[in-house]
Amino acid sequence: VVVSAEPVRGRCPGSAVVDRFAVWRNGPHAVWLEADGARVVSDRAWRGARPWVPPVPEPRGRADLPPAPVE
Repeated sequence: VVVSAEPVRGRCPGSAVVDRFAVWRNGPHAVWLEADGARVVSDRAWRGARPWVPPVPEPRGRADLPPAPVE
């Protein structure tokens, strides 16, 4: 389990990651350390999508803009 206040952005594949973006998307997380490993559950996963909760943000694509001109 990786818990970070900074964005992890794919640096730990195969690990459960709780970073600032995971909390932003899914709310608070709970971590249980069990005999067979760690279990991480987010508030959104536990309670489900509620009408008053904003939907999960869609990732924005990168704009295909030309580079800025150099003077």
